[in-house]
Amino acid sequence: EQLRERFASTSPVERAAQDGDVVTIDLEAKVDGEVLPDGVASDVSYTIGSGELLDGIDEAVKGLEAGGEATFTSQLKGGSAEGKDAEVTVKVTAVAARELPELDDEFAQLASEFDTLDELKADSRKRLENMKQFDQATQAQERVLDELLKLVEVPMPEKLLEDEINTRKHNLEHHQLGQMGLDLGKYLEIQGKTEEEFLAETKEQAEKGIKTQFILDELVNREKLDVSREELTEHLFRRAASSGMSPDQFAQAVAQGGQVPMLVGEVARGKALAVVVEAAKVVDTNGEVVDLSDDEDEAAETAAEGAEAEASEDK
Repeated sequence: EQLRERFASTSPVERAAQDGDVVTIDLEAKVDGEVLPDGVASDVSYTIGSGELLDGIDEAVKGLEAGGEATFTSQLKGGSAEGKDAEVTVKVTAVAARELPELDDEFAQLASEFDTLDELKADSRKRLENMKQFDQATQAQERVLDELLKLVEVPMPEKLLEDEINTRKHNLEHHQLGQMGLDLGKYLEIQGKTEEEFLAETKEQAEKGIKTQFILDELVNREKLDVSREELTEHLFRRAASSGMSPDQFAQAVAQGGQVPMLVGEVARGKALAVVVEAAKVVDTNGEVVDLSDDEDEAAETAAEGAEAEASEDK
């Protein structure tokens, strides 16, 4: 169905707009009776029901034909009057219906490298099975790690914990939120959290990250686990993909930042967690034993990375 949506076409219709239609609209937003400097837009393409524009716009445009207009009130999500209620006038200039292609062999040839629909469906099923199996393996690794943390008492140096909390806060405020144009106050408002709740969660995550790193590093030493060049390269490719960078760009950034030992540590800790999982019995919700052999190493690295301090990326 996602493939059909991706290859959908549109054709103009002479009728009232309805859910799923693509409308071309003009917008004008007023606050306190004054048109906002950035409150006018023309020839905007919008799919009804997508939720990508203003709250209330779906109800306003449904039932309108080309040339029709309506006015509604909506809280602005950005711009010079962000957060204020505005009176928005929307005019529909065109209505187009979306048409999904038929699910047949012709569509399979258009949307994929396969000649028949059966081949396309089989490939989709296999990819989804692999994805679900990896998700299952990752969940198992995380549960095993949680149990491991309960079994081992790790002293928590206050200075180390304080530094970890501060680094996490810094990374969130100046990297993640900065890229989204948000400050911490706005982020907490969106999340529906108080500053006290945020600090408590950050402390809990920092403690878990420190404990995880201590325990897995000790396992690396005890088990004498080494990281091969091939394992490091494979891990680098995964980290590059998750960061949205090419492998060459990511490798250059890692080398310049002196972070190669950090990557080696991530791989080694993933291998250490895999050793622990080998000694654990994992069953699904039906009580069936789960075979993690195919996805174990990659999932273990993912679980180990997730539990460690995100701040380690900048250390």
